[in-house]
Amino acid sequence: SDMCRLRHSDIKAGVLTYAMGKTGEVREIVLHEKALAILEHYPGKKWLFPLLDQALFGLKPSPAHNITMTKAIAAQNTIINKALKDVAAAARIDKRLTCHISRHTFADIARKKKLSTQVISELLGHSSIAITQAYFGSGFDDDTLDKAIRTVIE
Repeated sequence: SDMCRLRHSDIKAGVLTYAMGKTGEVREIVLHEKALAILEHYPGKKWLFPLLDQALFGLKPSPAHNITMTKAIAAQNTIINKALKDVAAAARIDKRLTCHISRHTFADIARKKKLSTQVISELLGHSSIAITQAYFGSGFDDDTLDKAIRTVIE
């Protein structure tokens, strides 16, 4: 939902600043050159990505507006997840792809690259490390366990 609400005005000098919808926490993220290159494909409109109707931009917050935004974001999430399913099929990926699974994948890649759970938790905007640890499932991947055994034995 945060991605849907991003505005061009949220980016200044390569830094994205926004308030997380779930927690209200203000995040400042230095954008990688690859992210900036992607954003060049979305010029001009008020919303950063063309996901929400421009008529929703700038409306004063109210209970009715919040309901409208929530419904519009849920509809876009469904559309994006359907597109990801099509991408997976076209790429012959035999796994489920969704926006939420992408967060889990990011966390797993970060863990495999030896980032600490604390850093991953901060990157994901989790309120506690326990939430991040739940992303990792029942435990470590086989490669990590194999390496741990070799380290102990050698």
